This record gives sequence, structure tokens and C-alpha cells, in this order.
Amino acid sequence: MKLPLEYQQLIENRGISLGEFGISDVPLNREDAVRAIELLQASFTPILGGDVYVRRLDGIELAYANWHSDPTATETHAQFAERSCLEAKRYISEYPLSEEIPIFGLVIDK
Repeated sequence: MKLPLEYQQLIENRGISLGEFGISDVPLNREDAVRAIELLQASFTPILGGDVYVRRLDGIELAYANWHSDPTATETHAQFAERSCLEAKRYISEYPLSEEIPIFGLVIDK
């Protein structure tokens, strides 16, 4: 499955590289993550889940928070894509605010 060009550009331009920590994920801040989900939703790309990281003064670390979505036996690809994107958007939008700034890595079905 080819990812939307605008999504790829968003990840390249606004993604936060975790390579220096030995992690290949490229998370986004809350606003950019919601935009990424909207782009994936428009192209019927399912989001299998995601990981939450937190930004602190001394760096970034895993928040040990995540979510996932699995297709049901009766869902079409388009239905799963729609539901999984809505679940991801809800999780990210409702993730609590604190002194630590959350950033979100999306796991997509390629």
C-alpha cells in the first residue's frame, strides 16, 4: 500500500527522530499526529496502533502507554481503516496533559 505523499512529507518535516536513542519510530506532537491520522483515514490506511513517548528536559523516553486496533472478522478493509483511525484519534486527543509533553508514534498497515 502506498502511503499518501502529504503523510510522508509530514513525517519527514515534522517527525521527531529517535535514531539517537536507537529507536526507528518517528513520533509526532499531538496536533501533527491528528493531522497524520486524517491523511491516513482519507486514503483508507489502517492504523494498527501506536506508542506514546514523553519529552523531558533531559530527552525523550517511552511513556509505557500505547493502543492497538485489530480488524474484526466481519469488517471490510475500508471499515477497519475508518474505525482504527477514529480509535487512534480518540486515544491521542484524550491522552492526559502533564508536565511531560507527549509525542505519538503511529504503527500503520503498509
